[in-house]
Amino acid sequence: MKRWFPFLFFATGALLGCTGIQPPLPPLSTPVASGPRDYRVAPVRWQENTVLTYDMVDFQETRVGDHVKTSEDRHVFQMRAVARSSQGVVRVRFALDGTEFGQVRFDDQGRVMDATPTNPAHVPLFRAMVQLAGSAALREYASTTFRQGEPVRVNLPAASFAQALPPEFRSGLAESVPIDLTYMGQVRVGDSVAAVVNTKAANLLRNPICGTAPDGTTPVCLAEFRLEGTEYRDPTNGHLVAEYSIGTATGSRDGRPLWVWTITRKTLDHRQSAGW
Repeated sequence: MKRWFPFLFFATGALLGCTGIQPPLPPLSTPVASGPRDYRVAPVRWQENTVLTYDMVDFQETRVGDHVKTSEDRHVFQMRAVARSSQGVVRVRFALDGTEFGQVRFDDQGRVMDATPTNPAHVPLFRAMVQLAGSAALREYASTTFRQGEPVRVNLPAASFAQALPPEFRSGLAESVPIDLTYMGQVRVGDSVAAVVNTKAANLLRNPICGTAPDGTTPVCLAEFRLEGTEYRDPTNGHLVAEYSIGTATGSRDGRPLWVWTITRKTLDHRQSAGW
């Protein structure tokens, strides 16, 4: 979920990029016909030498009235285990394009214990990560046995991520957001077999949120903000194999209709990964 936080910031910004960039497609996958119809989330298993490297594509499209702009960024995201205690507690280095931006400690069940950003500016985001990890919604997700094709609803409290947003956004958030999780079966993604879980969230906003664009004068209001996506996880060790998430916001900018769409695709680079 933390990948969704910057979406609201983008929605209030100026139009960027150029037209004609195509959105990334979901990861190419093939259904496993003999896969199990039930799924229980496996605890994430960290070994001393675990390195997970992901190729990421961030795509944004902004429409203001008839004006359309698109942009795309590509990154390499890596999680590397740098220390492991005899009790199984693992300290993991988070890096983007080779630059560390924080470290996270996981317990022997793969749960976040604490998170320390390298840059103080990221403190709210890392604090939100810890709160989200301890939320009842995430515990319910981890303890549920999913039946293929049958949605399971959890309620995510806004408090678990509100502090990662600017203060002017928090008043518009719903107290809790219903999220439907649906296990879709197993697929093969590249060399990996993965369990597929679709997620779909209701509108995160209780009330419209308004502010100004970075120019300080252009009024921007968001009336609706919705999230959906798909996670592909290794059914044995719990690690993410791929992810495809979509955020959609609607509102107005300077009195004209505003529509913002962002897509993030993340895929595991096997050649640059190990120990999982």
